Amino acid sequence: MGTTKKRTGKTTRTPAKRTARKKKPKVQLKTKSVVIMACSIIAACALILTVTFLLSRASSSQMSENAWKKAPAGQPITQAEEIQEIGEPIVKEEKKSETPKKTKDNSSKSKKESKTKEITIIEPDVAKEVQKVQPKEQVESKVETPTQPAKTEKAQTQVAQQQAQGIQKETQNKAQTQIQQQTQASQKTVIQQQDKIASVKVDPTPQIQEVPKKLFDIPQAKPGTRICFVIDDAGANLGNLKRYTSLPFPITIAVLPKLAQSSECAQTVRAAGKELILHQPMQAHDYASGTTPNPGPGAILPGMDPYEIAQTVKANLDSLGGGVKGINNHEGSLITENYIQMGAVLTVTKERGIYFLDSRTTSQSSVPDVASTLNVGYLARYAPFLDNEINRSSMLQMIYKGLEVANKNGYAVMIGHVDKSVNVLPQLLSDIYPYLVQAGYTITVPSRL
Repeated sequence: MGTTKKRTGKTTRTPAKRTARKKKPKVQLKTKSVVIMACSIIAACALILTVTFLLSRASSSQMSENAWKKAPAGQPITQAEEIQEIGEPIVKEEKKSETPKKTKDNSSKSKKESKTKEITIIEPDVAKEVQKVQPKEQVESKVETPTQPAKTEKAQTQVAQQQAQGIQKETQNKAQTQIQQQTQASQKTVIQQQDKIASVKVDPTPQIQEVPKKLFDIPQAKPGTRICFVIDDAGANLGNLKRYTSLPFPITIAVLPKLAQSSECAQTVRAAGKELILHQPMQAHDYASGTTPNPGPGAILPGMDPYEIAQTVKANLDSLGGGVKGINNHEGSLITENYIQMGAVLTVTKERGIYFLDSRTTSQSSVPDVASTLNVGYLARYAPFLDNEINRSSMLQMIYKGLEVANKNGYAVMIGHVDKSVNVLPQLLSDIYPYLVQAGYTITVPSRL
């Protein structure tokens, strides 16, 4: 078993060699264990690096939160202040990094330094110069600088406060300059607008103050003085009537009954918001020439009894539609002197709840006595007719006389005629109206007297 024979005749021992070959597997087993140990060490180092990286990120986030807590109330924290507060834990980490560690920890430190940017702590005097030289974008961005030896915490906080104060002063100065520029620009725009406005001739004052007083010689009104303008004889021409209904003040229109355009004229007056009354035709005295005037359709004639007069007046009122506020007489010097006939007319006004305006075509009118007997209110024209003469100067003089009556009696009713003076009177009333208001007169209608 222990020896072998060869053809040469020599004997050799092989057991030793066989035992050596059997030991080789043991050496291979030790190599594998070393590899496993190395892999475990590498894994542990990777785990340590991961944990240290996460801890560094957490500490940086905590420092940013502390920076916000340290900022005074009502004052925003700038990016530079946040950098300074975060810089403190970086210095502390540098202290820890000075302690001896393994070579693998040093490699992790180099990786950590490559990920986190270190900040230089600038002295107060140097900080001001840096802020002046560096543009705004550089102040807001984080600057990479080589690490410096760590200082004490008090010194770092003082430097941080000084830097924050310098940044705040700079921001305040910039804000003030911006505000000054905005105010200057606004002032320029205001001046330009004022120049533009001044170039345009716009007078915000009403027309009453613009027109010279010499245009009309209007006396100052006594307190509470009122004026009524009544325009008679409407019903024949709708176009002429619209010249009066378009006037910009209260006015009363007296419409004749049973004419071609009586109902249309009454509707136009209502639509314009003016006061509508019935212009009741009545028989007048014969003219000086001996001819008897024709008062028109729907008239009250001398031979009528009170019942016929009442029915005629009611029919005429109904023909104009609703909204009739009163009655005044058309001509009627003969009828208004008759006590019985006027009694029939005023009885209808009392029943309808409307007023009667005596045009006073005769000085012997019985209307005051009848109104007193029936206990009915009435109005009367004591001012002259406006358009006895068809010219502007004469009409203006009639208005002045009406103002005298108004200041004496407290009111005045001035009467004109639609077709007779349409080419003069509407424009004259439009021109004088603002001056009357300026002088203290109230323009109203008879139903409000």
